[in-house]
Amino acid sequence: MLNESTAIIGRSERVNPSGIEQIRHILSIQNIDLITVDLPSTIIHLDEAFLLLDRHKALVNKALLPFWFLDELYKRNIELLHVGPEDPPLSINVLPVAPGKVVCPSSGLQTRRLLESNGIIVIPVDISEFYKLGGGIHCLTLPLVRESLL
Repeated sequence: MLNESTAIIGRSERVNPSGIEQIRHILSIQNIDLITVDLPSTIIHLDEAFLLLDRHKALVNKALLPFWFLDELYKRNIELLHVGPEDPPLSINVLPVAPGKVVCPSSGLQTRRLLESNGIIVIPVDISEFYKLGGGIHCLTLPLVRESLL
């Protein structure tokens, strides 16, 4: 969820047009708009390229997102923090646990410094075992819906 009236989904090999339309229908019943972002073939979920950290801050990998989407975030006054290119690929895949507070891979040193220097509280965790399952912290957890993040 980007905000209380807008959701975002990435189209990929794991998220096909039929599934997106089903989600769009369910969300429309709740008066929630759905933005669909086409993802490159190298990633399967949006959380590998975009993650909302707070109401107006997001961690992004701009190399994996289309310009129109980055521009849309900018128009919505969302500050974009660009993940460190030298960090491991899933350093972007953090888990927000409260507005401005995330659990983050300890291996993403540059990304951790970026988050901290922008007022985000970071809880670093060794997730080397997660990588064996092909995912990151956000991928391999089930975030709860919290009103405070919307």
